[in-house]
Amino acid sequence: MKSFILDVLEDLKTNGENLSDLIFILPSRRAGVFLKKELFNVSDSTLFSPTIISIEEFVEDLAQLKSITNTELLFEFYNTYTHLTPSQERESFESFAKWAQILLQDFNEIDRYLIPQNNIFDYLSAIKELEHWSTEKDQDRICRKLSQIRNKLKRYYSHYTSTLIDKKLGYQGLIYREAVKNIENYCAGNTNRHIFLGFNALNTAEETIIQELLLNNMAETYWDIDQVFLSNPIHDAALFTRQHKDNWKHFKKHPFKWVTNHYSEEKNIQVFGIPKNVGQAKTIGTLLKQIAQTNPN
Repeated sequence: MKSFILDVLEDLKTNGENLSDLIFILPSRRAGVFLKKELFNVSDSTLFSPTIISIEEFVEDLAQLKSITNTELLFEFYNTYTHLTPSQERESFESFAKWAQILLQDFNEIDRYLIPQNNIFDYLSAIKELEHWSTEKDQDRICRKLSQIRNKLKRYYSHYTSTLIDKKLGYQGLIYREAVKNIENYCAGNTNRHIFLGFNALNTAEETIIQELLLNNMAETYWDIDQVFLSNPIHDAALFTRQHKDNWKHFKKHPFKWVTNHYSEEKNIQVFGIPKNVGQAKTIGTLLKQIAQTNPN
């Protein structure tokens, strides 16, 4: 059975695409290794390697921001915290770090899913006020402390993200949000064809970016899904793919690539009972050698 990646490359060649001119965007860098291998198998002659990048690399290029580590993000946020918080109200870095990491995760999710920042912060503050309402003195003191932090969330977020953008830095969610802002300009200044393959669950920012490229006829998407899962409305394996197929405007007028039937095909499955890790490792080596001899490709 041919691999999904090989099927995609053969389809692109059949459609007259020059593989060297394409930009392949994959879910991860690791997938690029397999794509390069299949490029060798599908090529009839020497060719220049196409651009092969992960979705995160592509988004960083769109946003013109560089991703930094969680530790660096925490220190940057502490600078924001000390800048906006009066000295008599500041916590030590150790105490700050306990709740700041959770808050940074929330910032990341808010941006990845393009949630309106002002609305969500106001909503969260109102909800938490109800959740922590109490007449007990100790509890009331704790709640007031939490309330003070929540009331400053918008200021923290605004100052923090502005500072990062000025430094051309960002966390994943911020990079995605900025990429969405820049996608129209990117489409206006580029003519390259983008091939998205092997994706499944996408956040709101990724969906927006891909659909904008599809709308401008600058992209093609290839989904690796089987008819058995896609046609079953309660099967989780195709949950997100079904949503994309049903909800994206592009697929109202264009074919959905691809739905396969490999799951229903007859398969040759052998089971080996091997005790101990060493024995299992030796057996795997032997099997791989046999497979390489009988099927070099």
